[in-house]
Amino acid sequence: MTRGRLTQIGDSAFVARPHIALGVGKAAADALALTQALATLPSARALDHYQHARLAIVQYGRRLGALME
Repeated sequence: MTRGRLTQIGDSAFVARPHIALGVGKAAADALALTQALATLPSARALDHYQHARLAIVQYGRRLGALME
């Protein structure tokens, strides 16, 4: 989701599995998380923090999907 000083949010960043029901809410949460990180941390650390937090949602979706199989 982040590379250098560039980052993507919402479905363009990573499509989380549909059963976690995030859709548009994920894009809004991504934007808020990125805004908060940039407001409180230096830009490079903010992007790392943002990516780590957002990847946690992806991992949650994978675990939830595995339980559904």
